[in-house]
Amino acid sequence: MKKEKTYAAFFVEGKTEMVFYRLLSDYLSSQADTDQIPIVKIIDMKGENHFPQKANAKALSLFIQKHPADAYVFFFCYDHDLYPEKPPV
Repeated sequence: MKKEKTYAAFFVEGKTEMVFYRLLSDYLSSQADTDQIPIVKIIDMKGENHFPQKANAKALSLFIQKHPADAYVFFFCYDHDLYPEKPPV
């Protein structure tokens, strides 16, 4: 039986978040069954102001075209202190 290929894409604000989410991903991978671990991509948005331009439907569609898989999970990671009411995405 073919294993399902899944991508988990983390869109983060900058380098600090990239380090944090990479460590989180590595830790969770070490605790899980290897058959259930998705392929993790961490994408640096280079600032919270770039979310609306870089994480739009067209960008997600291009990501899917470049990384064919059976399933996708997208995470948009930004600081709550900048957007207490409504984030830009």
